[in-house]
Amino acid sequence: MAQKFIITDDTAISFRMGNVEMHVDLKPKDTSIKVISGGKFHIDRENNIFWVYGQSYDFGKATIEQIRKTKKESYLSPAIESLEWRFVDNYRLDLFDENIKYTVI
Repeated sequence: MAQKFIITDDTAISFRMGNVEMHVDLKPKDTSIKVISGGKFHIDRENNIFWVYGQSYDFGKATIEQIRKTKKESYLSPAIESLEWRFVDNYRLDLFDENIKYTVI
């Protein structure tokens, strides 16, 4: 199991996240809803940071542009929305160090 997310688009952009084996496990049962991309996340509660990076074999890698748009346009839980979002490109979130390069979203 891993902390993963997908970005969907039906009538509005949506950010779906959960602790699942595969990104496809987050896909809505409604087959008319299009999945745009996916990735993984990590919540650093001590520092109030929501780390995200694009990686999904099921739906393709989420880009920083897609994540920015989703953060801006979709409804998010206040607990997630209040965190500082940081995007890491092509990096394993389980290998953090102080020198990690990221972009604040």
